[in-house]
Amino acid sequence: MSVSNEKPAVEHLLHVAGEIFASKGASATVREICGEAGCSVAAINYYFGDKQQLYIRCVQTACEQKQQLFPLPKLEDGLPPDHLIRVFLRTMVSRIAGQANLSWHNTLMMREVLAPSPEIAKMLANNFRPDFELLDQLLGKLLGAKLDSDVNRRMLATQILARCMFLRTGKQLRQMLQINCEVSESPELYADSICDSILLQVRAMQMEANAC
Repeated sequence: MSVSNEKPAVEHLLHVAGEIFASKGASATVREICGEAGCSVAAINYYFGDKQQLYIRCVQTACEQKQQLFPLPKLEDGLPPDHLIRVFLRTMVSRIAGQANLSWHNTLMMREVLAPSPEIAKMLANNFRPDFELLDQLLGKLLGAKLDSDVNRRMLATQILARCMFLRTGKQLRQMLQINCEVSESPELYADSICDSILLQVRAMQMEANAC
């Protein structure tokens, strides 16, 4: 089979398998995937090796496509840290919020973030670490020399990550409690609300430090 024919075949299998895995998790069977994709088990073995490798590839694909669609900002000299934090948060929230054309990617990623298998946890950690390192740098710049410390950066990063994830994990809770909030329906507004609260918190910390 030529390379030109292999690429669409692989993409088709990834799309079909991704939708099924997103709906049923890793327990979905090869037979289900083959039936929906219109291919044989041999095709999955040929392209991916086995179902586990296909599953890992689907998660990796979901992660990579989100990162490509919403690239993180670059640290540029002269740009204020509060601006960079805002852009960073808008990017991260947009990745988490879920776009119509990435429906299975969002669901599958959420499955694995909440309950990852050891192999996939390692893979996701490698994918997420550059994002966290960038956030750590931005928070250090935001805090300034007087307040910058591992403790303060981790405290703020934990708050940011928890609130970003709550956009997806808290959706059912908001529905149960009938909390209809415009901020929760707009990734940009949600990101800005996180950013504004973090900036206020840092300013309060700076005022307290200056008063001492």
